[in-house]
Amino acid sequence: MIGKAGRITVSVLAALLTFTAVGFTACEMDKCKEQACYNGGVCKDGTCHCPEGYAGTRCENIIAEKKYSAARVAGTWTGSEVCPVGTPTQYSFKAKISPTDVTKFTIDTIHGYMVEGTMINETDFTFIGKIGHAFLRGSGRVTGNTIAISFNERNPGGQTVLECVFTGQN
Repeated sequence: MIGKAGRITVSVLAALLTFTAVGFTACEMDKCKEQACYNGGVCKDGTCHCPEGYAGTRCENIIAEKKYSAARVAGTWTGSEVCPVGTPTQYSFKAKISPTDVTKFTIDTIHGYMVEGTMINETDFTFIGKIGHAFLRGSGRVTGNTIAISFNERNPGGQTVLECVFTGQN
């Protein structure tokens, strides 16, 4: 026969086992509670799922900066250049994407200059060209199949000698 102390010990052990079993089956641990995801990452089952452009166990690493493709500028554009001196001039130019950087492009001739440009967002760009000691600087925007470019020509001393606008279609 089991004595009073033995029954108490068995009862305590049975209660402990019951509470332990209920504790393990009744509550699931939140695997994401201790997992902070950065840069818009979302935790699921303890693992961070990172948005495009980010990686790492917590999405802490930038793997690519957003680049704006010069594809909108690429192609042949025909239009009219208007300057304060002279009459409007009709001409065409061809823009080509750089083979080494999708954000950069070249234009064969604007106002007699070969220029190199860079996209600054999805539609806007800047460019610069040089002949001898003179510079051509400008900016532009592509909207649909229309391009609008403003530029100025500067002499070797850096003074603006001419400001023009080109508007064309692709």
